[in-house]
Amino acid sequence: MSFKNTYVLLLVLTIFPNIIQAKQYTEQEVMNAIQVANKNKKPALQFAIGYLYESGNGVKTNYSEAHRWYSLAAEQGNTSAMTRLGRLSVEGLGVNKDPSKAFYWYEKASQLGDKSAQNILGLMYQDGNLIDGDYQMAAYWFKKAANQGSVSAQYSLGNLYFTGRGVADDYSQARFWFEKVIRAQQGGDNDSKERAYYRLGQIFEDGLDVSKDGPKAKDFYMAAAKLGHDEAKVKIGDGYNQGKWGLPRDREKALHWYHKAGASGEFSAGLLKAELKHQKWCKHVSGLPNEQWSVNDARYFERTCLK
Repeated sequence: MSFKNTYVLLLVLTIFPNIIQAKQYTEQEVMNAIQVANKNKKPALQFAIGYLYESGNGVKTNYSEAHRWYSLAAEQGNTSAMTRLGRLSVEGLGVNKDPSKAFYWYEKASQLGDKSAQNILGLMYQDGNLIDGDYQMAAYWFKKAANQGSVSAQYSLGNLYFTGRGVADDYSQARFWFEKVIRAQQGGDNDSKERAYYRLGQIFEDGLDVSKDGPKAKDFYMAAAKLGHDEAKVKIGDGYNQGKWGLPRDREKALHWYHKAGASGEFSAGLLKAELKHQKWCKHVSGLPNEQWSVNDARYFERTCLK
């Protein structure tokens, strides 16, 4: 490998370490980078080499070596390395599992302003994972990370405002953070986005600090459903089953959405509930005098109840 190519690799790894996730390096490239890192001891390069060892990029996966390189970088204040050390300690990769050590590294990186570590620390406090749960501390760290643009933290902070955990419930603040999440650039955190869309649907369906707006709720539920949110799929199924939010009453489309939710393994009960509700409706309508039938009811009954 030429000096020029080695220099370019080192420049990329040092200034743009995130690119190591997108490019596959050769073993020789990594070995040359290690030689230089041993001489100049730049923490960004030490972190990048640790990540190559952790991910098995250009070298065989070696968590012990990853831990060693991350430690070198962390000693010089590299917060990304601290966060990775936290993960290795949580999962026992290259070192013994050590929750207290994991917390030490996440907290240290968080105090130095690393938004990824701040978000993880917030989740640890929220879930009572490795440490005692504390919603107030969760809100504190989520807010730190959210203000730095962490989409996951923005959703989590909004959800704390929505549920009133760790903070006073405040649907306006919840909506503010959920809307930030859905405006995040394409390719962001889709898990947070689908949940934010769903919460916004709930806010407009129930009129939580806003005027009730069924069609807007439906749009948010549909956006969440298209991203894979199962409960949102059931909501859209309900919309078609009941003919609400501007959706036509359409049993086949309702069943389509219920089936999509059920296929994900969580809402087959919702499908059964919808079927039973529809059967009850068919039985009820069939006993009504003709003058009480609307044209739409008659058509819907003929198309769905007589099959």
